[in-house]
Amino acid sequence: MANDTFSYLLIGILVLFQIYSYVSGKSKTHPRLHTGGVVLGYAFLIPYILRMSPDWSSYSMQLFITILILILDWFSFHEDKSRFSEEELCLFGNCRNNARLTGHLAHIGDALSLGLIIVPFIKDTSTKIFVSIGIVIYTLIGMKVIEDYTKDGSVSDLRGLTEEEKCKYSRIMGDSWRGGLNDIITVFGILLAWQAFFTCNSGACNSSSFPFNQVPALWKDIHAPSESQILFFVTVAKVLIVDIGLTLLPTYTNYLNTHSQHGSLPSEEYGLPPCFDN
Repeated sequence: MANDTFSYLLIGILVLFQIYSYVSGKSKTHPRLHTGGVVLGYAFLIPYILRMSPDWSSYSMQLFITILILILDWFSFHEDKSRFSEEELCLFGNCRNNARLTGHLAHIGDALSLGLIIVPFIKDTSTKIFVSIGIVIYTLIGMKVIEDYTKDGSVSDLRGLTEEEKCKYSRIMGDSWRGGLNDIITVFGILLAWQAFFTCNSGACNSSSFPFNQVPALWKDIHAPSESQILFFVTVAKVLIVDIGLTLLPTYTNYLNTHSQHGSLPSEEYGLPPCFDN
C-alpha cells in the first residue's frame, strides 16, 4: 500500500509539472527544460506504474505500444515544421534533408522494432516468412513516402515560392500541439523501453534498490542457459538492439526532436514566414 501511495504521488507531481509547463507557456519558452523534465520524470515513474499494473508489461501491451508509436511517428513526421526549411540548423545540417534522413531512420527503427517483437515468436515457418515479407514491403513503401515528401521538388521544398505560396503549405499543428504530440510519442517510447526488460521475478519489485535494479536484470536472459542456440542469439539481438539500442538512441533523438517541436526555434530562424508559427 505504501508503494502504491508513493507511485500515485510521483504520478501527481509529474502531471502537475506538465500542466503547469503547458499553461504557463514554459514548454515553449524553455522547451529543453520541459522536454528534459518529461524524459527524466517518466523514465523514473514508469517502472512504478508497471509494478502497480503488471499487465502493462505483457507481450500484447508491448505489441500495442509498438504499433501505436509507429502510427504516431507518421503524424510527427507530417507535422514537422523543420522539413520545410533549408536552413543549416538541424542535427544533419540542412533541415529538410535532416527531416528526410531522420524520417527514414525513425521509420526503419519502427519497422525493425515491430519485426523483432513479432517474427521471433511466430512458430509456423510459412507464417513467419509471410509476416517478414510484409514488414519489408511496408518498410520500402514507407521509405518511398518519406522520400516523396522531402526530396527536391517535393511538397516540403519551398524554394522559389512567394511568402503567400509558402503559407499554403503551413497547414500543420501549432507549436504547443505539435510539442504535445511529440511528448506523447516520447513517453510511449520510454514505456516501450521499460516493458522490454521489466521484471518482478525474485522479488525485484520489492527490492530497496527498485527501480535501479531493473537494468542489470536484463542481462540475466543472456546468461541463462538455453536449449536453442538460435534462441540465444535472438535474445542477444533483442537486448542489444531493442532493450539498449532502441532505448537510448530513440530517447535521445525524441528529446532533440520534441524540444524543437515545442518551438525552441521560431519560424523566422527556420527561414519560414510567420504563418508557420500558427
